[in-house]
Amino acid sequence: MSFEWQFLLLILASSGFVAYFLYRPLKVNISDDASNVAIGKQKKQELADDVTKGLISESLYQEAEDEITYTLASELSQDSGDIVAINPLKWAIALSVIIAIVSVLTYAQLAPKQGSSAVIEISPSLSLEQSVESLKAHLDDNPENGKAWAMLGLAEFNLGNTDKALASFEKAYSLIPNDIDMLLQYASVVASTQDGDFAGEPQSLIDQALEVAPDSVHALYLVGIVAANDGDLLLAEQSWQKALYLLPVEHPDKAVIEGALNTLRNFESTNDFTLTIHLSISEDILALRSELDYLMVYAKALTGSPMPIAIKKIRLKDFNGIVSLSDADSLSVKLSESTEVLVVVRISSTGLAVKQADDIEIISDAISLAETRSIDLQVE
Repeated sequence: MSFEWQFLLLILASSGFVAYFLYRPLKVNISDDASNVAIGKQKKQELADDVTKGLISESLYQEAEDEITYTLASELSQDSGDIVAINPLKWAIALSVIIAIVSVLTYAQLAPKQGSSAVIEISPSLSLEQSVESLKAHLDDNPENGKAWAMLGLAEFNLGNTDKALASFEKAYSLIPNDIDMLLQYASVVASTQDGDFAGEPQSLIDQALEVAPDSVHALYLVGIVAANDGDLLLAEQSWQKALYLLPVEHPDKAVIEGALNTLRNFESTNDFTLTIHLSISEDILALRSELDYLMVYAKALTGSPMPIAIKKIRLKDFNGIVSLSDADSLSVKLSESTEVLVVVRISSTGLAVKQADDIEIISDAISLAETRSIDLQVE
């Protein structure tokens, strides 16, 4: 088996392990939720026994039952907080792409090129540490070689020297700002410092790469990653489909893109009903709150029980401007089975179900889910 195929299988195996260990925690929380539900049912039964014995009135029974239900909803949403932060689709795809792209581009840069007139040739027998020293020696004499700076950035990144890698890429960017490989490598390295999130600077670098080469397969792949992170699954699918179309029939990367598309479609099949909330929080409010405060976004019925139909709770530090609610976030009745709802946005230092004195809360107008799947809200 050729070295290239061994390298590809190593990348796929690494990506598989990443996906497995990201999805695995989801199963752990199921037993915790079941335990909370069982406790809730036991408390309700005790209340019913007290009513039968005449120990409490019917009105007190109803108030106590509502409080148990509301508290249970809070506990369930609290337990699901880690799931929201992890977002298996986002992390599995994003980290797999970082592993694949950085590894492939590193191999492409460091492997000797037949018939190439490149100034730098690094022996495949050199270790990463030796390659770094060789590149530094070359750059001492050729400080304007942008590709060499990008190669050094990749080598430093694979050694775990992220700060040095970023400094090298900044130098490469100043010298060859329109080099596609450099832009995508730079975006992947910056995203790795943001827990696999391509929002912000990485997205700007990818957009710049697309302006230079609209049919770049690697750029289209990363556009799909950014779209999936933002909840725009349609754009993610379109970008990956185009990338798949542009690849030659026998290209080994086709299997990687097809795998991403299959993961996306499986996710869509279980989360096909989604209400997307584009949320803007003013800088004045953010300045007054801690990044460890909770952001709670939930949909509730227009009338009746205040219990959320679907809810997400995340830390302010993890907020990226968009929150999506789907049937996967429902507590009892499915969101897709509801007709009209109110969306509540609350910033809380405690994350408790009951609103506290220092909480900031806004409530949307009535939303018809048959007509609206995306809304804009502002917290000012």
